[in-house]
Amino acid sequence: MGALLRTLVATALMLAVAPWPHSTTASSSSPPEARLGAGTLRGKWMSTRHGRPIAAFEGVPYAQPPVGKLRYKAPVAAEPLSGVRVADKPSPVCIQIDLFKGSTSPEGSEDCLYANIYAPETVSRAQPLPVMVWVHGGGFFSGSGCIYGPEFLLDKDVVLVTFNYRLGALGFLSTGDDVIPGNFGMKDQVQLLRWVRDNIAAFGGDPDQVTIFGESAGGASVHALTLSPLAKGLFHRAIPMSGTALSPWAFRSKAWTARASAKLAAAVGCPAQPSDQLLECLMDKPAVDIIGADLTFLEWAGHPMCPYSMTEEPAGPGAFLDKHPAAAAAAGPASDVPLVIGFTSDEGCIGAVPVLENANLAEDFNERFTEIAPIMFFTKHLGSKTNTAIFKKIRKFYLGDKAIDKSTRFELMRMMTDSFFVNSILETVRLQKVSAKSPMYLYELYHPSTSHRSISSLFGGGNTPYGTCHGDDLLLMFPAQALVPGDQSPTDKALSEELINAVTTFAATGAPAADGSWPPVRDGEHAEYLRISTGAGQGGLRKDFEPERMALWKDLPVNVALAAPVSPSGRDEL
Repeated sequence: MGALLRTLVATALMLAVAPWPHSTTASSSSPPEARLGAGTLRGKWMSTRHGRPIAAFEGVPYAQPPVGKLRYKAPVAAEPLSGVRVADKPSPVCIQIDLFKGSTSPEGSEDCLYANIYAPETVSRAQPLPVMVWVHGGGFFSGSGCIYGPEFLLDKDVVLVTFNYRLGALGFLSTGDDVIPGNFGMKDQVQLLRWVRDNIAAFGGDPDQVTIFGESAGGASVHALTLSPLAKGLFHRAIPMSGTALSPWAFRSKAWTARASAKLAAAVGCPAQPSDQLLECLMDKPAVDIIGADLTFLEWAGHPMCPYSMTEEPAGPGAFLDKHPAAAAAAGPASDVPLVIGFTSDEGCIGAVPVLENANLAEDFNERFTEIAPIMFFTKHLGSKTNTAIFKKIRKFYLGDKAIDKSTRFELMRMMTDSFFVNSILETVRLQKVSAKSPMYLYELYHPSTSHRSISSLFGGGNTPYGTCHGDDLLLMFPAQALVPGDQSPTDKALSEELINAVTTFAATGAPAADGSWPPVRDGEHAEYLRISTGAGQGGLRKDFEPERMALWKDLPVNVALAAPVSPSGRDEL
């Protein structure tokens, strides 16, 4: 009996230590396997840029396909796994038109709710690793998890999860009532986190040490997840990069969503009202028709960006958000967790580059600035008189009497950086410094790449330098060859290692610097931040980012205020 007991204990310990059999290693001919309930996932081996073996499991269902009766419904958990499922390639992307790449027709599938899990070969169930869940960006209308590979991050001791969520009119359409309440893409993200909680131990991950992180729409999603009661308890740290739920493109008022649903209805030949008739009609429409209607929302040169975003839902147990994010942040996040939050120096290149690289668009924007700017800056609802006054003031502040062209690209980018990103990020910090107890760490990334590899090329930038563009941090954290092909320079690699060390240290400890060299924000009104840079004299601790620029936006009825339930009034004196 004693020998049998020792054998059972030894077997239990072996199973506790090894997520996949010891005989299954990168040097063997057998692929890695992970046991989930009564089923088995069979993945593949990969390696990091420094040669570390990775067990990769791709195309793993975390929810049932949102098709048929599940279209425009909250996600339903995936069926339990049985038998062996080969998980060695990503799923199709969620159906989308990638406007950033100039696409004009839908690609992908409505059956797209799948995850990718990456773990070091040496991970152990006895000592589970921190889990990092990446939420991709793409304006809530494009993108996928499979773009973001593990080859950089997995040189550190973490388990990485990437995934898809519903996009565009299939993920974010709302009728402002219970019929199509909206935020389905956000509810997909919550379901993914539930799946991680229940299953990540099988891959050597620690379900009690989950960090969510994302960039752009992914950053806004990450911040929104901290505000939503649906996601409470599903993660423990968060890194919103280049966007929060307060960003002007991230949240839509009920009035906006009502107009959007009516416009979609007209585009696909459905009645706009009542809501149940619109839903009944949309259920019979092919997904390509619904997503194809995204193009009808564009009024000028790809604007307004993000035709669909998060919105306020009717209050109830299934609501992702039932109030404006600014109100939710001021009241205190549902998940009061440590945050690392930040931006790149030249975020505004996402709006400036496509205009400046097209001579006709640049000329039109320069000549009709006060007419076009309300489309780009989401302020059409304020009316022409107010908008003319606002944008004359904005143009004078940033450009003086100069023309809008490539010679003034940095002035234009500062305008868009502040409006689209930084003002709302700093407002988030200000609100949550009061309402939340957990530490926040703020950063600015300044790194004009010495390899000239920049996301600006995706927007048409070519060889013109546009600083540290929106999304350039992605090229430091992921290979991202599908976004911008090319190799990192030695300087790029050095900063990549620094940035990855910070985020993985944060995932493991709750602080981005083990030695305390990056302190948390203490003054929400004049926030301390770390400027991350390899340039001589460019980096280091700073305080109160560009106060004159930020003061301008506080006096204007735009950005955070414009998305409030009641539009600003009495501001025509500007």
